[in-house]
Amino acid sequence: MRKIIKSMLCAILAVSLTFAYAPSIVVNAADGPDSTAESPCYLKVFSYSSTMELSNEAWLYVGGFFTTYTDVKTTTIANASYDKSTNTLSLNGYNNDNIYIEANMMGDDFKIDVTGDNSIAGLRVWGDHYGGSVEITGTGSLTINKTKKNVLGCGVYMPAEETASRIVISNTVEFVSYRNNLYQSSTGDYTGDLGFPIYVRGTKLSKDAIVSLGNMSAKVDSIANSTNAALYDFYIAADVVISSRSDKATSTTSTLPTTEAPKTTKKVALNNTSITLPVGDSTTLKMLNSKKKVTWSIKSGKSYITLKNKKKKQVTVVGKKPGTAKVIGKIGKKKYTATIKVRKKTEVELFTDFINSQIKAGAKVDKPGTEEFTWMYNTDDNGHITYLQLYNLVGNVSLKDYPYLETLNLYNYNVDDPYGENKLPVANKIKSLDLSKNTALKEVTLSKVELSNLNLSKANELSYISITDCTIDTFNPGGKTTLKSVGITGSSIKGGISFKDYVGLEFANIVNNKLVKSLDFSGCTAFDQANLFYNNLEELNVDGCTALYRLECYGNNLSTLSVAGLTELRTLYCSDNKLTSLKIWDGTSNYCPNLCILGANNNKLVTLDVRGTRVYDSTLNSTERMITYDEGVEIIQ
Repeated sequence: MRKIIKSMLCAILAVSLTFAYAPSIVVNAADGPDSTAESPCYLKVFSYSSTMELSNEAWLYVGGFFTTYTDVKTTTIANASYDKSTNTLSLNGYNNDNIYIEANMMGDDFKIDVTGDNSIAGLRVWGDHYGGSVEITGTGSLTINKTKKNVLGCGVYMPAEETASRIVISNTVEFVSYRNNLYQSSTGDYTGDLGFPIYVRGTKLSKDAIVSLGNMSAKVDSIANSTNAALYDFYIAADVVISSRSDKATSTTSTLPTTEAPKTTKKVALNNTSITLPVGDSTTLKMLNSKKKVTWSIKSGKSYITLKNKKKKQVTVVGKKPGTAKVIGKIGKKKYTATIKVRKKTEVELFTDFINSQIKAGAKVDKPGTEEFTWMYNTDDNGHITYLQLYNLVGNVSLKDYPYLETLNLYNYNVDDPYGENKLPVANKIKSLDLSKNTALKEVTLSKVELSNLNLSKANELSYISITDCTIDTFNPGGKTTLKSVGITGSSIKGGISFKDYVGLEFANIVNNKLVKSLDFSGCTAFDQANLFYNNLEELNVDGCTALYRLECYGNNLSTLSVAGLTELRTLYCSDNKLTSLKIWDGTSNYCPNLCILGANNNKLVTLDVRGTRVYDSTLNSTERMITYDEGVEIIQ
């Protein structure tokens, strides 16, 4: 039953990649899938949910353990089919950038044959002591990890598992595999970041445990992961682009040698007649096999594209906004037309642009050599970004491109002292933060951030706010009916904060802050516990907080305080203020019948009216009731 649950282990891949096997003998697998009953053999497609659980599983082939002991059944999917007699998975126009293909123990002759254009999130082939090689064949194209959000960090992952597994890519196939742009390519020792388009995990440094790319002799980086050199990792550190088409080129950043230029046709033609282009991106149109000057123009859709850098034989096309345009290259009277479809960028693509712009502006994306301070995002099944963890933003920042964002964690830290042990200043300071379009926000956490204005008023679903060691001039909270918890500590917030009529608010921990002069919780009918000490408060309004049972507001600058009518209030600590008036009973029917613990010392009170309370109730023991006040204060009971 070994490896039966391994398709669920992506979340701990970084750990598994550093595990060292004992020395063992490389096994040469037979052709075809493993039919033994002792282990699972399968070919399937699947995706990941926002919680990293497997979803949308479809089994194209099952054998071994699965056919004998489980009820796993095969199914059919559009544009993909498996033929056991040739051990070939055929893809014909299969395009789903959320879907992964996974094979286990499918033998050394397993092939993926591509026809037309195909695109998937990732490819993973396990050897599992039997053998799991793969050869990409056909005359079409296969693009892997185009969105650059593959949870493996690489487009192709090949765990050989004590076999001589390998990947071979035919030079008749247009093959593109991207590394995740949130990971940095390693140029030295392997540090755990999976920023590689092709990652092969072998067991011995042998000619079989390599990546063979078309007719090229691939340059593959290799590193021993253990002192006995029993396990080797092989990876390519830059995006891989292989093409048999004259209009495609190898990646300019690739560590691979370039292919031999294919023989060009004598026919005059554009290098591409149908292009899909994201807004803001560009592509180059070229006229092939002509020495004559080309006149470039836009036939239709001028509002969707722009032509730049017009030259004798080529032009740059830039996408402006979504729509379809046509570009003409004219030689004499002959016209050659290319259709340009401009599409909206996905949120992940926009986030990539955002990262690049922040890096260019001087932001520190992560602390070198660690994974703790890495920018992170999660998406839902529709590709919408729902979670962001960001560090050290700079300049004027807008998150308007992520309207489905639910959780925002924003931190600043000093790159030389990330934990603040030496109280060094933070590395960068954000100038402004626009959250006006983030109406789906539910949780916001800020730490060591300086802002002139934090405006969450449009976040109508907000339930949780945490602000630590921040400097904020004005603060406008959102979630008037949904906010349940607020935490503000060690911060400087000028002026006051109003939570008036926040009917869902239940808890506030606002302590050790500077310049928070007023807090208004009036009308917060669900508000039941408040820690509000050491804030330099001059005003505090808790009128109508009928569920409040514990209030701690000591160590402020309050001169007046009224808790009259708070029928559930049991504990009140308001010592170390400047109180001249503490209203527990308003002289009519509003009083605090359950108040039994009262700390009111170190104030300026002359009288203290505790009528209607239980602070002197003899039926309660000494731990259930208490009252403290200054010497000379007249007690009315």
